[in-house]
Amino acid sequence: MKSAKLFYLTIFLLTSFVSSSVPAGPAKFERRQQETIKFSSGDSFCLVNVNGPVRISAWDREECEIVAVKTASGDLTAEDAERWFEKVNVEVKKVAGGVEVATKYPDKFFDSWPDFGESEKPDAFDEELGVTGTWFARLVSFLSKLPEAFSELVDEKYPVEVAYEVKLPGLADVDITNVNGEIEISGLKGHLNSTIVNGTIRLTGLDGRLEATAVSGEIVADNPGGSVELNTVNGSLSVSVAEVERLKTVECNTVNGNITFRLPANSQAKLDLSALNGGVEIDEAFNFKGKIGRRTVSGELTGPGGPHIEANALNGRIEIKIL
Repeated sequence: MKSAKLFYLTIFLLTSFVSSSVPAGPAKFERRQQETIKFSSGDSFCLVNVNGPVRISAWDREECEIVAVKTASGDLTAEDAERWFEKVNVEVKKVAGGVEVATKYPDKFFDSWPDFGESEKPDAFDEELGVTGTWFARLVSFLSKLPEAFSELVDEKYPVEVAYEVKLPGLADVDITNVNGEIEISGLKGHLNSTIVNGTIRLTGLDGRLEATAVSGEIVADNPGGSVELNTVNGSLSVSVAEVERLKTVECNTVNGNITFRLPANSQAKLDLSALNGGVEIDEAFNFKGKIGRRTVSGELTGPGGPHIEANALNGRIEIKIL
């Protein structure tokens, strides 16, 4: 009996010691906001976010459901978190023909907009690149600094993340802008325009006119249909298509990153591919016929017909692989 008591006492003391010696994690506080608004098929949905993920999916209701979750974490008290939550607002508006949503910060938040090198002495004119090439190189340099600088500004000024979960009718038109986080969209059939500064865009099972742009981050499109245009400054592009007949056109452009297409072996498509510093590779299983140059490839994949696939990579490879 004494041995049993001693055993349980030892376990109790060890447990108490371990519990007290494990450092507490950073405090995390949340505030949830949910709204459901009447929304007809073909209406437009516009959302602008600053810091946090955005996920949008289709459902069969004539409604728009918006769930926004504010999260504050770090060395904060509950009172600190409440003060931050009051400064960062989620604004939802029903407008003619749709719904507009925005994450609102106080105007003074943008007074400390970082210097992206405008005050620095500009690089000498590059005679080889020419006026347009020199301007483009400076633009790329500016954009490449934007994600990190803005992310640091957000984290320093406002330690609040707003995550969105949105459900829309399948035929809704969608316009999404996110600064720092990611964008995930699935199941929609309308016009999509999505832009992100720092993060990943994932598009799944979409059909319509799709446009996506990332400054720093990859774009992944899984089985899209209709017309697709994807652009990145720093990041890869990936397009996987199981039903090529659903596609009309595909255009992919990246400054720094690879472009990868994954298609069934019997896919028919017209190709126009250009990789300035990288190269183009087409899986031998495809019956490709056309012109293969040092930097460009043009021709037909497995015969005439199918979508027109155009891709341009400044610094990166372009690959056509078997799905």
